[in-house]
Parts: sequence; C-alpha cells; structure tokens
Amino acid sequence: MTQEVLPAYLKRIYDALIKEPMNVDMLAEKLGVKKSTVRRYLRELMRLGLVEKAGEEYRVIVAEKAEKEEKKFEDRLLPEDKAFFFYKGIGMPYIIGIRSIKQLLAALENDMVDIAAVSYTIKNGYLQEWLRTVVGAEELSHKIDEVKELPPEELKVKVIEVIRSFLRS
Repeated sequence: MTQEVLPAYLKRIYDALIKEPMNVDMLAEKLGVKKSTVRRYLRELMRLGLVEKAGEEYRVIVAEKAEKEEKKFEDRLLPEDKAFFFYKGIGMPYIIGIRSIKQLLAALENDMVDIAAVSYTIKNGYLQEWLRTVVGAEELSHKIDEVKELPPEELKVKVIEVIRSFLRS
C-alpha cells in the first residue's frame, strides 16, 4: 500500500507528518484524537514502511529516500509480518525470517538454510513471489526464475551471484 491509497484515517496522520516530524502528543492535539488512536495508526504506518520513529518523534520516510531505496534494496528492512521463510517441504518452514535482500544474501552465503530448502523454495517460485510482490524487486525475481531449473548446488551458487549482481547495480 502506498500513501496514495491510504484510508482517510491514516492519511490524516501521514499528511500531518509530511509537514513536520511530531510526537504522539503533538499529533493527538493537532488532529483532535486520543493518543492511543494515534499510536495505533502510527504502528500501522510504520508497518507499511511509510513512517519511521526518530527519538520521540515520528516522520515520513521522505520521497527522495524512497526513490534512492528503489536501487538500494539492501538497506530496506521489511516489517516482521512481511518476512520470508524458506521451506524444507510442505508446512515445514525454517525459523529464520528474511526481512531484506541483504539478509537473504547473508543466509545463503553463510549456509543458514540447507540446499534442499533453497532448491524447494525457488523451484516452487515462493522466493520469487516474495521478491516480486512484497519487496518489489521484479528484476531480481525474474533473474532467479531464469535459473530455477539448475541442480540444487549450482542453483544456490547462481542465486548468490544473481543477488550480488543485483545489489551492485
């Protein structure tokens, strides 16, 4: 969800924060709502990646920063509920939640996920779907799709190469 399609109740807080960073008390006073309501809406905006907390104040993640992040996926850390999990098989996820492309690369490079799980997850398209729909890395998803039929050991090595190349571009 982007700020263009926010529900009205979230858009009011988002629009107030565009003008200047504010704390919960300031927002509640400015908008005439309870502090508990402001906190709940701020949590939702943070989960969506539109607002961040800086000390006691909240601020909009600025457009220039978001545009830079389009190429800097390695700096983007997704909320926990958007994490990716490798699977050993149907209904058998690993405990490790991947929340960024940088974490994905580290997990693969450091053998935090076994080859069978990497192969199963990629051959079934689960990783590519997450990259495409959650992360927004369409190009990376497509490149991994192109190599998904390789034997497991080669697949892992190639996926690491593809991710490294993507992050360098």
